[in-house]
Formats: sequence, structure tokens, C-alpha cells
Amino acid sequence: MKQESTYSYKYQGGSLSANDPTYVKREADDELYQSLSTGKFCYVLNSRQMGKSSLRVRTMKKLQANGIACAAIDLTATGSQVTSEQWYKGIAYRLFRSFGSSIEIDWKQWWRTRNFLSGVQRLSEIIDEVLLESISENIVVFIDEIDSVIGLDFPTDDFFAFIRSCYNQRADNPKYNRLTFCLLGVATPSTLIEDKRRTPFNIGKAIELKGFQLEEAKLSLVKGFANKIDNPEKILVEVLLWTGGQPFLTQKLCQLVIDTETKNPNISQLVKKQIIDNWEAQDEPEHLRTIRDRLLHDKQRSVILLELYQRIYYQGKIETSNSYEEVELQLSGLVVKQQAKLRIANPIYKEIFNQNWIDKQLTSFWFFQQEWKELDTETRLPPSTTYLAQLLGCCVILLLICGISLLSAYYWSGSEIWIQKFGEYGSLIKFIRSFFVLIIYFYIVGIVWRKETLDILQSQSKSAKICRFVGIFASTLVFLILINQLFIVAPERLQAEYGNNHQNFRDYYLPYILFFPYTFILHVIVAVPFGIISIYTAFQDYNQSLQTTIKLNYRLKEIENNINLFERNTYPIITTIKQNYTKYSWLFINNIAPYKSLLIIIEFLRIFEVQYGLKTMLPSGQRWTIFAYFLSLICCFVIIIWNFSLYQQAFTKTSYCLSKLQTDTSQFELENSVFKILLKIINYQFNIYLIIILLIFNVFAIFTNS
Repeated sequence: MKQESTYSYKYQGGSLSANDPTYVKREADDELYQSLSTGKFCYVLNSRQMGKSSLRVRTMKKLQANGIACAAIDLTATGSQVTSEQWYKGIAYRLFRSFGSSIEIDWKQWWRTRNFLSGVQRLSEIIDEVLLESISENIVVFIDEIDSVIGLDFPTDDFFAFIRSCYNQRADNPKYNRLTFCLLGVATPSTLIEDKRRTPFNIGKAIELKGFQLEEAKLSLVKGFANKIDNPEKILVEVLLWTGGQPFLTQKLCQLVIDTETKNPNISQLVKKQIIDNWEAQDEPEHLRTIRDRLLHDKQRSVILLELYQRIYYQGKIETSNSYEEVELQLSGLVVKQQAKLRIANPIYKEIFNQNWIDKQLTSFWFFQQEWKELDTETRLPPSTTYLAQLLGCCVILLLICGISLLSAYYWSGSEIWIQKFGEYGSLIKFIRSFFVLIIYFYIVGIVWRKETLDILQSQSKSAKICRFVGIFASTLVFLILINQLFIVAPERLQAEYGNNHQNFRDYYLPYILFFPYTFILHVIVAVPFGIISIYTAFQDYNQSLQTTIKLNYRLKEIENNINLFERNTYPIITTIKQNYTKYSWLFINNIAPYKSLLIIIEFLRIFEVQYGLKTMLPSGQRWTIFAYFLSLICCFVIIIWNFSLYQQAFTKTSYCLSKLQTDTSQFELENSVFKILLKIINYQFNIYLIIILLIFNVFAIFTNS
């Protein structure tokens, strides 16, 4: 028969009572009591289930027995889905409840009459006007579970700044020497005030809460083995060797020992069978899963913490530098600091969180290394109103110049021959063209490709310098061609066509001189820069797609190589792959969308030119315009197909990887096929109805020409 125990080891969670026989008095007990008795601010910040709350209960009772007024505030009891007002009111309520017999006021009425003050100001007034005036004894306020403030929807910097101000008040107001605070929780002092512009929370004395030592533990824990276990002290030594003195594990293993049917239990077998084997299922009440979840909950930091823990696992112990990651690892409880070195807290943790477990987690988090920044669509702030106004202003000014140039060339100083050649409405057609071209230019270059434009103008990279050189060279070349065409070739052709051999400056040369600002704007200011920026952006986008695809394929390959690590639980890694592939596909869509928009824009302009614009040009200009539009269309198609080839590679690789994980890929392939992505691209930014209208225009143009 299993022997029933009358001596229960408490490991079910929560705090032990002040007189509990299993409470193990540690060095921290005397240190905390002495510090608070002498008025020192203290904080006990350690991992969970290390006995902080039990230490608080015992210390509080001892202080009260020595005439010190005490209050305990558990911040988890104030709730997490509360407003700032409710939160501070909850703290005030617990203060009044703790000291109710010493305070003769209606605290609710007191709180309401000061509703013009903020919550932290009212809390400060309670301390100053009520507690320190009504209570003559020294006061110690314990604030437990301070890490629960992390989940609140409002900042709590003011609360910890208030505690700091109580400490600072001691220099000016002697009554504050009677007030002391003790903070307990799973946090670090540096994280209590998040606003780095404020003075950090660096007051008070840190109380280090270590695991049970043999001489401390045997005074309380050996009693439970009496008449049940042979050689109780030896068994306790073995228990502490396995638990490293961790309070929760020590109490739990002691209870498992007295629940066995033998007086000489094998502790190693007991630990392996009852704690290590199938540990996730046997971890009741939860302890090991708490450690695991603290390590893995923050995907931004998990890989760093795991790699740090891996170093400690391999080397046994490492020198500590007190970095943020090292402190976080200590707060998980997985490692402890001894003599300026970090080591794993106990053999149980080392057996459970072993190299296989580390490898599995690192592989599972492979997609989250570096936060997958290369697969995040770049966050671009929308242009400011001032910036948009400046763009629009430039566009209006250039349009005015174009309009004046056209009007003067056609009517004000132009000739009948000019109008006869290029039509009475030639100026209007050219103005409509310039309007569309300038608006599109400023939209694409000024808004869509704003970053790339600034890169070319400001960056010192080799590619940007080449683009600037090519831009200057091309602009100069186009400028010289324009001068030759407008001032030499075109007037002579016009003169030859109308059979007038006289050098009539007004009829043949002056209109082209007046027409020059219009052509200069559309070619040198718009066409050349647009071409340079388009080429630069296309290569940048392709390079980004290429690099992202390479990284994605590399990570998928790593998962394939470590497929055995996911045999028991494939769901998380499958979900991760699908989520990040969705992120990859949206990055692809973002890269392609501008070129799809350009295709639509160029086709609209081409139709306009065929129907109206070419009538205002000489034959050479007509041929060049048609060539330029078709070349632009072909380039856009090439860029899109170029990127689609990369997408197809990633799609095939991901589908194969998912199939290796024994999952049905039919739904994934249906949702992410090239055809589906093409539909998303068509509907992205430009509505599909616009494309339908474009097709109708094309059909109409064909029938009109025929």
C-alpha cells in the first residue's frame, strides 16, 4: 500500500503561510527584514516560483510583530483590462483596506473630491496627506507581481517615478523616512521606467534570492521524510543535486519521494519517470512550460536567447557581462549567476532543455531570425501635404511654360504655315499630352519611386554615381539633338515641303524657337530622368526579389535538411512557412504593381498618340514616338516576366517543402498559383475595370482605323 503523508510539501503555487513547516529560511530572509527595518527601499526581482511571495508573507508578519505597519499590493489583482484611473484607484483601495483601522476618512469620497488630479497625483496625496499623517509608525508597502504592468494598455512609468519621488522626498521632508517600499516580481530595475528620458529606477537594495542550500533546507524539509524514508538527509542531498535548490522543484520532488512505496527510493529514476519523461504532459502545476514560454514568447529575441543558452549548455558556464539577454535568461529561471558566471540552474533543466530541444526550437524559429526583415514590405511614410504641394506647384509651373510655349508657337508669334502643317488644334493636343505626361511623371517619380529618386540624387554608391553620369550625358545628348532637330532640320524640311526657298524667319524658324521650351521640358526634364530612374528602380526591385528568393529558398532547404525535428509536431512550422510565404508574395506584388500601372498608363498614352498625337508630328517624330512607346511596353513586360520567374522558383520550392512535412499542398498551390497572384496584381492599386476600359478603347481604335 502507498503510505499516506501527513506532512505535505507545498508546490502547488501561491505563497506559503508564515508558519508553514515546509518554509525554508534562506539568507535573503534576514537580509530583506534587516533592510526594510532600517528603512531601505528593496526589490526582490527573480524568476517565477522562487519563493518571492512566501518571503514577502513571512517578512511582513515579522515586521508587523515589531510594530511596523505593512501593506501588500498584488498588482495582478488590479486587473489588466482597466483604465489608468481604475488601476490607480485599485491600488488606493488596497492601501486603505490595509490601514483601515488607522484611517478615519471615507476614502471613496476623498478620491472623488480630487477627480481634477491624475491617478498618480491622487496616490501621492494619499501617501502624503493621509497615511503619513494618520499613521505614526514606520510604514512598509510591498508591491508584488510588478511585471504584470507590462500587459497594461497605458504607460506605468509615472507609478515607478512616484515611488522614486518618495525616496527623494526624504532629503526635504523627514516624515518620508518612515515610508519604505519593497518591489517583487519578474523584471529588472532598468525596465521599470521605459521612457529613457527619465531618471532610471536605480534606487534601493537588490535582494538576491538563491536556491535552497542543504544546511538551510534540512531544517524544514527533512522532517517530512521521518518514519517514511531511510537515511532522510542523504535523500535530501540527492534531491537538491537534481533540483539545484529550486524551491518549486525541490518541494515537488520531496512530495514525490514520500508518495513512493519504498523507503529507499532511487531519486534518478524518480526524476526521469515523474518529471523528465513526457515532461510537457506531466508538468502540473505548470513550471517547466512557464520557463519554455518565457524563452519562446518573443520571436524577436528568442533566437538570441536560445543561442546564448546553447553556449552555456556546451561550455558548462560562461563569464557574465550583465547584458540584457543574460538578465532575460536569468529571469526565465533556466540559468543562475554564481561568482560572475552563468550556468544552468539544475540537472533537471539540462536534461529537458537539451541540445535536441535547442536545435528543434532554433529550426522552428528559423523564419523569425532577424525578424524576417527582408520579407517585410518596406514601410514608407506617406508624403507630407507640404511635399505634395511642392510637387503640384512644380507640375503647374511646367504646364504653364508648356502652354505659353505652345500658344506662342501656334498663334501669338506663329505662322499660317505652322498651323496649316500641324493642325488648328495641334496646340491643344500637345497641351493634353504634356498634362498627362507631367502628372504621370510627378506621380511615379515623386511618389511611387520617391526613395529610388533620392537614392540616385544623394547616394554615393557606385550604381547611383553611374546613373547620375548617364543622366547628365543623356540629357546633354538629347539637348543637342533637340537643338539640331528644331533649329536646323525641322525648319528646312518644313520649308522644302511648302516649296518656299526664301529664308522666311517668321514662317519657318520662329515657331520652332518658341516651341523649344515645350520640347525641352518633355524630353530633357521628363523623358531622360524618367528613363534613368525607371532602369535604376527596375534593377533594384529585381535585385531585392532575387535576394529575398535566395534567402527564402535557403531557409526552406535548412528545414528540409532538419525535417526529422518536426516529425512529432509539424503544425507550427507549416503555419510559419505559409505565413511567411504570404509575406513574400505581398512583397512580390508590391514590386510588380508599379510596372503593371505603367503598362496601363503607357497603353493609354499610346492610344492617344495613335488617334490624335501623331498628326501633330513630322514623319521622323511619328516613327520615334511609336518606337518609344512599344519599347516601353516591352521593357515593362520583360521586368514583370523576369520577376515572375523568381516567384515561380519560390512557389515550387515552398510547395515541395510543405509536401515533405506531410501536409496537403493543394489548397496552398491553389491560393498562390501564378494565375491567382496575377489576379491580385491586377486588382492591386488599379481597379480591374480600368483595364476593361483600356481594352474597349483598343478595340474602338482598331475599328476606327480600319
